Amino acid sequence: MGTGLGGRRGNGASGLRRHGAGRLVIGIGNSLRQDDGVGWRVAEVLAARVEAGALAQLEVLAVQQLTPELVEPIAAASAVVLVDAVITAVPNPGADASLGLPPLHLDPLRPASASARAPLTHHATSAGLLSLTTALHGTCPSAWQLLIPIASASTGFGEELSPGTSARLAEAVELLTAWAHRHA
Repeated sequence: MGTGLGGRRGNGASGLRRHGAGRLVIGIGNSLRQDDGVGWRVAEVLAARVEAGALAQLEVLAVQQLTPELVEPIAAASAVVLVDAVITAVPNPGADASLGLPPLHLDPLRPASASARAPLTHHATSAGLLSLTTALHGTCPSAWQLLIPIASASTGFGEELSPGTSARLAEAVELLTAWAHRHA
């Protein structure tokens, strides 16, 4: 299956493709580790909507991890959302509405304080990346984070999402489409 984002899966710039300007969505995840790839998949769907003309002035990036190379597109954006999976204790989040999972929501994201900055390694954080953007460019766009809950058991090798995560993927895409229209 192709990515819809330049046809390659990879780390850093190899998985990136630009789609316009202004607002930015960064999907983070390993597309070869089942539900861990949900952020990447959200980016794929949004990129397809941009290509189809349904979303204007939206840049969509898909990456396996946060890297310093993301500072430039973040600095150029007027607003940014970082989308990633988060492991939850719920066995199959999203699969059963009776579990009472709250709807997905965007959490405001601020640059990390100087004392809380982590080095940009395999443990870079969204807030740390915003701090680096601020340090290098003197400013940072409005930012949010969208964390999609997944089960730890659903991060094995493979490209398929679990049914619960697939449902959350659709919810995330609608939430971000509404965000993009509000911030047009």
